[in-house]
Amino acid sequence: IAGTAATAFVGLGLKAISLADDLSDISDATGIAAGALNNFKNSLVDAGGKTEDFSTLAAKLNQNVGDAAVGNEKAQQAFRKLGVFVTDAGGAVRNTGDILRDAIAKLAAIENPATRAAMAVDIFGKTANKLDFTKLNAANDFAKDEQVAQLAKYQTAIDAISQSVSNSL
Repeated sequence: IAGTAATAFVGLGLKAISLADDLSDISDATGIAAGALNNFKNSLVDAGGKTEDFSTLAAKLNQNVGDAAVGNEKAQQAFRKLGVFVTDAGGAVRNTGDILRDAIAKLAAIENPATRAAMAVDIFGKTANKLDFTKLNAANDFAKDEQVAQLAKYQTAIDAISQSVSNSL
């Protein structure tokens, strides 16, 4: 029994490291802090989505932020209509995590579900039409940021050891 428990514990640890590495990759790709992504991912189920939807939603948001920043009128209008600024007063593109939090708050404040869903799709893509934005959370979690960074380092070390062993065989 102890051997089975130890194997399960190791498997669980490796899964946590892998999930943290995935969060780190998405954070690197979108500019959204890993802790905020983790909170966003965890709140998706309460909001009517699936945890696996979070990378699609984050990527679509990031794409629309980029499109708006380079002058895509449709993307700019979607953010403007929602009342979310993509650039700061100096014209620099704002942090995507800040834009995510603003978009969630603005969408949560829209009382009409049909209007809220339509505006959410404009910003986050089709996956967003089924979400209850009043239940989403993307608050920064600096402690989680550090934990994810550390676990991602472990994954890098595990990958290097695995590669080394493979090369030796």
